[in-house]
Amino acid sequence: MLNKSHPRTARARCRRHLGENPYTARIQRVVPPREWWAPPPLLVMRNFRALRTYLPGVTLVCRWSMWVAVLLAGSGVGLSPAIVAAGDGSQGATAERRAPEPSGGSGASTDVVRTGFEGRQTVRYDEFIAALRATADGLATHPNVRDAHAALLEQHALSDAELPLESFSRVRLVFEATRDGGLWDLRWGITDQMPWSDQIWKQWEQRAGELEGFKDQSDGGVGPSAIAECDELSALFALLSRDLGITGFAALHWPVWNHVVAVWQVPRADGGKARIVVPTSQVFLSRGATLGTTELATRRVLFPYSRHDLRPDSEMRGALARFLIGRARALGGLSTDELSRRRIRLGGS
Repeated sequence: MLNKSHPRTARARCRRHLGENPYTARIQRVVPPREWWAPPPLLVMRNFRALRTYLPGVTLVCRWSMWVAVLLAGSGVGLSPAIVAAGDGSQGATAERRAPEPSGGSGASTDVVRTGFEGRQTVRYDEFIAALRATADGLATHPNVRDAHAALLEQHALSDAELPLESFSRVRLVFEATRDGGLWDLRWGITDQMPWSDQIWKQWEQRAGELEGFKDQSDGGVGPSAIAECDELSALFALLSRDLGITGFAALHWPVWNHVVAVWQVPRADGGKARIVVPTSQVFLSRGATLGTTELATRRVLFPYSRHDLRPDSEMRGALARFLIGRARALGGLSTDELSRRRIRLGGS
């Protein structure tokens, strides 16, 4: 039997007498005001009767339709020169992914790749990727690269067919370039930025003219070309290695809650997977830890990097492209020990 003297019942009768819907009034007290684009909160979704009184059906359909459209259009959208694009929502999966098709095959001529963009005011991102890919593939026959490849195969019990030399050369070059104190003189520092490479590209664009003068120098001298945190460095590595085209995929990995490294996952012939740690900084690692280190566990979930920080037709300054390619060509063939000594000497972690 309904107790009409109960305070809740009394308040509800007062609201109905005043023409106020008790369900609407109840939710309006609990749910804070939202912008027009915000999706309905879970509190409302749990109560369909309250949802009908809280949102008209047309508003509900339009609001969720807009969110679906944003998710579908999120991948591949960006701005030049440093793209601020939404991911495609597929991160968090650990399923195997095929390496993407090379993004620079249609736009970059052989002459441009060979000359290193001399005299160019601007360079498209796909042209830069083509030049970086050609540099990495040319280094694949270098004795130091072949020795490092053989050591990694032995360490992770992989065969040449499972981890081709060409794919390893691409990953090694990008890793040595994007790590803290590496070929491109990036430095680790607290930035509190999102785990994307956007801020790195922006800093590079601002210093492009200054950086070009040091493209052939092996002893640094330019100082930090950009400051980035561990997740930004790992995102830059994952972006470039993915766009170069590699076996398996590159992902971001949180071995602990407050640190990020990249991981290169390579499929095995028997259906298994090899997870190769790509330490873009030495946080929680020894100074000599490098590609394939076992000092960090990789049991946690991998987040494949699917975000398009730069579109193929995005333009960067020619001076920046000449610095990045020049450093890769000048230093990419050094041995692992030589690169480690250079990194420590120049102040890398």
